[in-house]
Amino acid sequence: MDNLPDDTNNLRPGGASSYQSGMEARVAVLEEIARNTVKVLDRIEANIARMDDKLEASIAKLDDKIEASIARLDDKLEASVAKLDDRLETSIAKLDDRMVGMEARTDQRTKELGDRLDSRMGRMEDRMTRLENRQVTDIRWVMCIGTGFGGFIWASMAHGFHWF
Repeated sequence: MDNLPDDTNNLRPGGASSYQSGMEARVAVLEEIARNTVKVLDRIEANIARMDDKLEASIAKLDDKIEASIARLDDKLEASVAKLDDRLETSIAKLDDRMVGMEARTDQRTKELGDRLDSRMGRMEDRMTRLENRQVTDIRWVMCIGTGFGGFIWASMAHGFHWF
């Protein structure tokens, strides 16, 4: 465990020994590549962070615009619903007025027709009463005539039909 590096940025092995000959240059190149790679990765991370910030700002602006649009649409919808409610109430009030007028006309017409029917029924009752009276009178005449004729026949039969 003594050979583990103390510093993670230092790629040289710990202890007093150095690299083998010819390896120093290779290690130096690898260290330079590692430093460049770290720099490039740092720049990429910084660019990604800036892009994230810009994206977050764009999303926030878009959210604000969407919220504003939704609020405008809600206001327009509310206004439209209010107009429709007003029109509906007005239409219902007009229909109620028309219905009241129609009811009044219907009641008046029904009363007129009822009065005419009552008048006709009264005239029919009067006719029926007169007809009954005529029939009673006619029946009395028929009975009188029948009684008189019957008496005549009986009298004729009693006297031997010589009156004919």
